[in-house]
Amino acid sequence: MADRTVRLQMNHPVIVTVLILAVIAFMYLAAEVLRPLALAVLFSMVLAPLASWLERRGIPRAVATGASVLVVLGALGGLGSMVFMQFGDLAEEVVAQSDEIKVKVRSLFQGQSPSAVGQVGQVVEEVTREVMEETPETDGDEPPNEIILSQSPASPGLTLPETSRSTLQGDPIIPVEVVDRPSIQDRFRTAVGPLLGPAAIFFLVLILTLFILLTRDNLNARLIQVIGTSHVSLTTRTLEEAGQRISRYLTIFSLYNAACGAILGLGLYLIGIPYAVLWGFLAAVLRFIPYVGPWTAFALPLAYSVTLGEVGDGWKEPLLVIALFGTLEIISNSILEPIIYGRTAGITAVGLLVMAMFWTWLWGPIGLLLSTPLTVCLAVLGKYVPALNVFATMLGEDVVLERHAHYYQRLLAHDSDTAFEVVETALEDGFTLERIFDEILIPALSRAESDLARSVIEESDEHVIWTTTRTILDDLEAREEDNVQADLIRPKHRKTGKVLGIASGNEADTMVLRMVQISLRPLGIPVEIVDASASPLEASEHLSGSKNQIVLLSYLPPVGLTSARYLVRRIKALDPKLPLWAGRWGAESSGEKARNRLTKMGADRIVFRVAEVKEHLPEALELLQNGHPKEPKPNAEATALP
Repeated sequence: MADRTVRLQMNHPVIVTVLILAVIAFMYLAAEVLRPLALAVLFSMVLAPLASWLERRGIPRAVATGASVLVVLGALGGLGSMVFMQFGDLAEEVVAQSDEIKVKVRSLFQGQSPSAVGQVGQVVEEVTREVMEETPETDGDEPPNEIILSQSPASPGLTLPETSRSTLQGDPIIPVEVVDRPSIQDRFRTAVGPLLGPAAIFFLVLILTLFILLTRDNLNARLIQVIGTSHVSLTTRTLEEAGQRISRYLTIFSLYNAACGAILGLGLYLIGIPYAVLWGFLAAVLRFIPYVGPWTAFALPLAYSVTLGEVGDGWKEPLLVIALFGTLEIISNSILEPIIYGRTAGITAVGLLVMAMFWTWLWGPIGLLLSTPLTVCLAVLGKYVPALNVFATMLGEDVVLERHAHYYQRLLAHDSDTAFEVVETALEDGFTLERIFDEILIPALSRAESDLARSVIEESDEHVIWTTTRTILDDLEAREEDNVQADLIRPKHRKTGKVLGIASGNEADTMVLRMVQISLRPLGIPVEIVDASASPLEASEHLSGSKNQIVLLSYLPPVGLTSARYLVRRIKALDPKLPLWAGRWGAESSGEKARNRLTKMGADRIVFRVAEVKEHLPEALELLQNGHPKEPKPNAEATALP
């Protein structure tokens, strides 16, 4: 019996998916161990530039590492003590002025006139309250529903105790509460116990950070050895790019956020908002949270200025707070961040938000703090590991679709405006007309031919593509009209020869010839186009026009090779000395088979790009005018045609 065992490679999508799910499950179950390790790696990447700078000044690694950690801890400790003091004062003020806060909030919402919907709701509420307050009238003969136990006759032989009688007669019950006095151990456990866990994690992260900084070169070598020396180049590039991108991003991001926090704290202090150090610290920390953090940092001091601000100032303080944050965010988002960050992280905004939610679900608040570095690591892994390419595609900020694919995709969606924008963007990026033809329009037309042949799209879709491309060609031709007129008056560009373009297939071949016509017009070379609807006999009639001409046969793959071969044989049978170029438009690497067949039929030259025609055709025309035409290749099959 034949062996039908299915062997899956490690890069198979099923295997990759299972491994990713297994890694996520492991990270979720081992979160208590992995979170401190991830924090230590994060802090080591932040401190690595400072430690390396000190080492380059001749300071030993151990001293440089210890000094870097002590400097950062000292700065954070001093700032943290001030923040905790102001936070305690703020909590006491909020508790002391809770009644005033309620009054201000109530005045804010009640000072506005209710809307029409609100008025209707108030009327319905009043009517409902009046209906519920009405009590039904009862007849005097009905017995009361209340049963007074003290008036009920006692059962014979049953004697209630005095306490039960007093209870039944309505005397109050005195509550008795038993209180356990906590011991000294219980009080210490209650006061210090909640702090032991965070303190242990802090010292663990601190020790791990020190050892990672001290042995960072050794750790890289060990990691390469674990992965395997056969992949040393790939592993080295991955580690270097991930480390550089994350370290650069975190360092710049931390310094920039600290500067923003300092500016906001100083601005709030000048405005007169209390606890400016606390608000500045929160602004610096919250800016680490993508997109949501800055708005939260803005909402906290604004809420304080509205609820606990000075009564006599009215809306002065809130308006100044709004102006301060608005000015800083506009300058930051429009000017500073694009200059400072640039492509530091290399992650799209949507990718950052989605991955921030994922890491928050996986590891909680620490995952939110680590979301950007971990996402950068995934993007770098996807760049160098083919099996994880999905992460680089979904998270990277590089353009996913190539220009011709984007153009074709928008045409299939009947979105001609965006298709025009693709061409406009290419022009703004410095694309020449020939490059637009060869890299955007022609590949899209060729893909449409291929999809139509495989019944992936319908003829109506292809007509939309043709119509839009024709309109774009009209627009490009109109833009170049002034330059063309300026070039035509130059005598050195005037040619007596011409080009006869013959479309071997449908309208797409004709449009490519029109691209050649637009490209050659600045050189003063006229191009006569024989439409694809013309019969082979009509096409052959144009060959008897001028002797100084080159025939350019347009063939757009993947269909039409048979028609192109027939036309080549027919033209060579009519005039063997006529220079015949065959344009097999598209990638040269995939057209070797067509090149051999068309050359065998008698084609003198095979071209693949419009830029190639513009580069070599003027020289060929000049040789033709000087009486040195290219000797035609012997073609027994072509000359044998009747």
